[in-house]
Amino acid sequence: MELVAHFDFELHQMDVKMTFLNGDLEEEVYMKQHEGFPSKDGEHLVCQWEQNLFVLYVDDVLLATNDKEFLYEVKQFLLSNFDMKDMGEAFYVIGIKIHRDRSRGNLRLFQEAYIKKVLERFGMKDCSPSVAPIMKGDRFSLDQCPRNDIERNSNQGIDHWKAAKKVLRYLQDTKDYMLMYRWTDSLEVVGYSDSDFRGCNDSSKSTSGYVFMLANRSISWRSTKQTLTTLQQWRLNSFLILRQPHMVHD
Repeated sequence: MELVAHFDFELHQMDVKMTFLNGDLEEEVYMKQHEGFPSKDGEHLVCQWEQNLFVLYVDDVLLATNDKEFLYEVKQFLLSNFDMKDMGEAFYVIGIKIHRDRSRGNLRLFQEAYIKKVLERFGMKDCSPSVAPIMKGDRFSLDQCPRNDIERNSNQGIDHWKAAKKVLRYLQDTKDYMLMYRWTDSLEVVGYSDSDFRGCNDSSKSTSGYVFMLANRSISWRSTKQTLTTLQQWRLNSFLILRQPHMVHD
């Protein structure tokens, strides 16, 4: 989206009408029957596939270009080969509203409408806003809660309910937040990373995070507990860099 804003690309949207795409198979493909499906006298049988079944999780397509003629050609190609609908300029996709001010060269993404739907679903549309549900520096341990799902499900109380509602109150407070991309005189990619050191009370593993920015706008970010236990801080940072080889290079 930063490139769309920077170069003032045309941004259009198409919708795939078919949630299920079926393709005839030329090869013979077999699969085991599901548990409980075969009869007692047919457990040795298998299923033969006649078609491939693909389920599309996202059926929205975004097209960005500075060539309107080429954009039209691509649309015609897609419409002639797939059951799709031309939605015109992109305004709303996968729960994210897109607002552009092309005269000022900016593009904004926000999810206010989606968050309102979530709040209404849980009867919290008029709830009071709240700050972040977890404060910076909070550390948790398995010893603070039941040790398995059965205990947790049978021991739910008002404290759990309040904690869940606080997350929704946080969404109420931040529903107007947005990401804004705009024209800039530099498209430099910069990455930042940080981590604690053996911050998990139970596994002694570290939690690390990174953010990559293009033209001072966030384009990729993540925070996660590492899969190994490091004994030195410099090894921890080296591991974090190696986890992102597609973004970090000479």
